[in-house]
Amino acid sequence: MGRRLAALLLAGLLASPAARAQPGAQVVQTGPRTFDDYLGQLLEPDASDRLFAARELRRRVRRAVRLARRGDRASLAVADALASLDDFDRYLAPRCIEAVEHTERFGNILVPCADILGLLGTREALPALRAAREAETRRRPRRHLDRAVQAIEAADAEAAP
Repeated sequence: MGRRLAALLLAGLLASPAARAQPGAQVVQTGPRTFDDYLGQLLEPDASDRLFAARELRRRVRRAVRLARRGDRASLAVADALASLDDFDRYLAPRCIEAVEHTERFGNILVPCADILGLLGTREALPALRAAREAETRRRPRRHLDRAVQAIEAADAEAAP
């Protein structure tokens, strides 16, 4: 039994792409990607890569917002979440605004980008979100655009004295 298991493990290892690669050949990395990788894919011509990146970025924004709202300010995880939110505001929000403004080119990421802008509370996105809402005919994107506008307006109302 032990020899069979060892033989199977050895066969699996030798069958892996890394073991078959020629010396000097590049092996495609399939591990976790960074924020910059997804940000670069957000406005790519390939629609499926673009949608995957937008969904992953939305997931990361949701996680950072959740951590920032519920956590202790002295916590390392909360500090990391706040730093991530700052990066999202600085680098991700402008790209999502561009995607919302140009739905003819980036229509498949309209919903994730509207969600991201609503979660971040990006005031600069309000005109683009409202214009996209007026132009949109489908129910689901309209609902997400409405939620984003409401979330931003609610954040503005909380921030006002």
